[in-house]
Amino acid sequence: MNWKEKKDKDYIIHGFWIMLLSLLLPSCYQPRLGCLDPQSANYDVLADGPCDQCCTYPRITIEVQHRIGTLLYTLSDTINNNLGERFLVLDQKIYLSDIQISNPLGIPIPLRDSVAFVRAVDGSRVNAAHQFNMVRQTQGSFDISTTGYSGLVTGLSMQVGLPENFNEFSTNMLPPLGNIISTVENMRIDNRLASAYWRISDLNRQDTFNVYLSGITPLIMPFTSALENLRGRPLRLPIRLQMDVLFRNVDWSDPSTWESSIRDNLPSAIVAGN
Repeated sequence: MNWKEKKDKDYIIHGFWIMLLSLLLPSCYQPRLGCLDPQSANYDVLADGPCDQCCTYPRITIEVQHRIGTLLYTLSDTINNNLGERFLVLDQKIYLSDIQISNPLGIPIPLRDSVAFVRAVDGSRVNAAHQFNMVRQTQGSFDISTTGYSGLVTGLSMQVGLPENFNEFSTNMLPPLGNIISTVENMRIDNRLASAYWRISDLNRQDTFNVYLSGITPLIMPFTSALENLRGRPLRLPIRLQMDVLFRNVDWSDPSTWESSIRDNLPSAIVAGN
């Protein structure tokens, strides 16, 4: 075999291997599946195709601070209101629900979470939005939902109290989400969930009693400065509860006025911002 024949043979062999590899390599490649939603927390720019319900979204967290004036407040700190009432708040439970955030145009930003509950009447399962929680501690935070929104957040709205249909749920059959509580925690009045509850120690009269708030009180809270929610990042929403404002004009000697006075104070007592 001369050199030319050998060279031709080598070309044929090399060509054969190239063709074989070109056929085999595509069959070995496994496409990469991942989240293709750019607004998600786990967006995968290298993914070849979408995964099955694998996208996760940033959490929205509300951070609550209680204050008297500019000072941080904790339960059992003495409160002096404008009527000369001296008292302690020994315990509190406040339901916040229907929590919404809005963009600069005032349009509500869609939230994603929902949770299944059991209806007490017939045992059927129904879905309720998970934009609710209970404020117990004087400082703390809680998750309300997730969102795929990125951009400016200029407002926060919510209501004190739970939607009417929550009274149809059996607290004994609920999953441990959202802080729905049972009658042992003193939150039902005539078999209906109260909106809020405080255990008060009246220092002027040396008396201790419970105060309940019923019904729904809507709150609209614009931010003094817009918050920028970056794509894929968690969103922290600070609010504060001014205890001196909440109990302003409350006369503990007249129980008939307690609820109306506190309800009137709520819109200016719960405000957005640190």
